[in-house]
Amino acid sequence: MSYWTLRNASSYHKPKVAVLDVLFADAQGTTMDMSQAHLSLDAFPMSRLKYEGVKDVFPDDKKAQEELIYPFLVYHNKWKEISSDSLSLAFKPLQSINREKGAESRINLEANPAKFELIPKTEMLQDNTVALDYVRKFVDYCNENDIKPLLIYIPYPASGDAQRAANAVYKISEEKNVSFLNMEYDNLVDFDIDCFDPTSHLNPSGARKVTDFLGKWLTKNYGLKSHKDDTQYSHLWDKDYETYRGFLKENITNQTDLKLTLMLLNNENFYAEMYSTDKYKPDMVEWKLINQLRSNIKFSKTLSKDEAVNSSNDSADIVIRIYDKRDGSSVTTKRFRLQKDNIYNSGH
Repeated sequence: MSYWTLRNASSYHKPKVAVLDVLFADAQGTTMDMSQAHLSLDAFPMSRLKYEGVKDVFPDDKKAQEELIYPFLVYHNKWKEISSDSLSLAFKPLQSINREKGAESRINLEANPAKFELIPKTEMLQDNTVALDYVRKFVDYCNENDIKPLLIYIPYPASGDAQRAANAVYKISEEKNVSFLNMEYDNLVDFDIDCFDPTSHLNPSGARKVTDFLGKWLTKNYGLKSHKDDTQYSHLWDKDYETYRGFLKENITNQTDLKLTLMLLNNENFYAEMYSTDKYKPDMVEWKLINQLRSNIKFSKTLSKDEAVNSSNDSADIVIRIYDKRDGSSVTTKRFRLQKDNIYNSGH
């Protein structure tokens, strides 16, 4: 699907670089979940390219082919599924829609999600797979159309078999003379604090680290220019970025979990002051979250009586004041109370 999506996108605008994540390089077929297929293919206009893509992904499934080529067959009865909740979502203000430009922040922290053992790069899947064939097709299409290909593998606590499948892409890298960034070997993330789940998703802290690394690598090796301060572009993006900053502030303001608050603070838009009583003994995960913030947080074990008790006379053992790093304005104040082995949010 990534191969066909690249071809469709290139019919509108040819990118300088195309990046492919080689997750599931061991897949031995093309068939995929229909909801995911709709997510990608419904955006394709009716064309020969879409017809070829559908036939390629679902070569032996006539029903799937019909459904994807003529999505009217699926959607013409959707009115029967309309509910009060779906109507409410449909008429929500435009400001409330997702502001991440196609991304989706997965806000959770799965500490030590799997017993991960990094295998040597030389350990790799020896058999060819359909997925590896499509990695080659992706690279070939780029080379034929003056697009620079880059193959990547985003770090996560992968199983040994998944790592061996990804390492097989090193052979394609040599065969096709294309760069391959297998970020499992770059010590970028900490699986105790950067994972959303035990499978393959990073949380915003981990995503920031990978994005920063990848952006710097692309800029250095492919000569891509930053247009951040270019007025020809900034007027198109600055307003959206301010809306996105509001989205980040809303996420951290609404957070009631200590660890997730600390995780979301790993963001260039915030800095914080954190105070606690002697009762608070950070666990291993909390220490890692605090330490990674470095100059972005001031941590002190001197919580005054005035700070510990708020206007509602609610006491706290941990107080975190969060500020906008740009102008120093207050974003929110978080208060947590210790009870036995648990930490509770005790209001703002």
